[in-house]
Amino acid sequence: MQPVASPFVASTPVSLSQRRAAAYHEAGHCVAAWRRNWTINHVTIVPDIDDDGLHRGGHISVGQNNHDLPGCLIFTLAGPAAQRKAAPRSKVRQAGSADVDAASRLARIHSLTPEAARSLLRFAEQEAKALVNLSWVHVDTIAHALFAQDVLSGDQAAGILDGIQQKQTGAWQPSPHPTREALAAYEVSRTSQNKQINRRDVAAAVLDASLRRTVTGEPLSLDDPSMESEVVIRLGLRGFDADQSLAKYSNLISDQRQRMQWRRVSS
Repeated sequence: MQPVASPFVASTPVSLSQRRAAAYHEAGHCVAAWRRNWTINHVTIVPDIDDDGLHRGGHISVGQNNHDLPGCLIFTLAGPAAQRKAAPRSKVRQAGSADVDAASRLARIHSLTPEAARSLLRFAEQEAKALVNLSWVHVDTIAHALFAQDVLSGDQAAGILDGIQQKQTGAWQPSPHPTREALAAYEVSRTSQNKQINRRDVAAAVLDASLRRTVTGEPLSLDDPSMESEVVIRLGLRGFDADQSLAKYSNLISDQRQRMQWRRVSS
C-alpha cells in the first residue's frame, strides 16, 4: 500500500496564492506522515510534471507502509483538509482531486460493499480534518518553511515538527496538588463569600418569625427585643453572623419606616 505522493494540480506560472495553497496542502500531508511515524524523504512546492503529464504545485515523498490502511487514507486526505482550512477560496476540489480519487480507490479495494467504502472514506475525511485542526501549529509552521525555502528534506521537516512538540510538552506543567491548609483557607473564603447577608434573607427571617407569632399569639412588634432575637437566631441557623444579622435587621426596619413616613407625608 503506497501512500500517494500528493499531486497538486495547478496552472503555470504558479502565483503566490497558489504557492501558499500548495504549501499548506503539502504541509498537511507532511504532518500526517509525521504523526504516523513514517519516514519523510522530502517535501516541496516546486512545480513539476507528474506521471500523468499534469502540472502540480508540489509533492511529498514518504516511506511506504503496507499495513496501515487508515494511516494511508488519512495521509492522503490531510493535504486537501489543510488547504481547505488555510485557503478556502483556492481550488481545493481541483487541487485535491488526485488525493480524493486515490483515497476512494483505496477504500473500494479494501471494502466488500460500496456502502462500506463510503463509510471508510467518510471516516478518513473526518480524521484528516481533526488531525489538521489539532496539529494546526505544526501545519502552519511547515507551510511557512516551505513557502520560504520551496524544499524541505526529511530531516529538516522532522526537526521542525519535533521542536514544536518539545516546546508544547515543556510548556505544559501539571499543577501541584493543594495542601490541606490551602483547601481549608479556600473553604473558609468560599463560605464567607456565600454567607454575605442581604435584605431578602432578613425579610424571609422576619416573615417566618411573624407567621409563627401570629399562630402562637405572641407580640408582633418589630421593636420587641424578643422579635430581634428570634430573627437573629433564625439567620444564625443559616450560617449568618449575629452582628451582621442584627445590623441588617435594624437597617431594614429603619428604611421601611422612612418609606412609610414619606407615604404619609405625600398623601
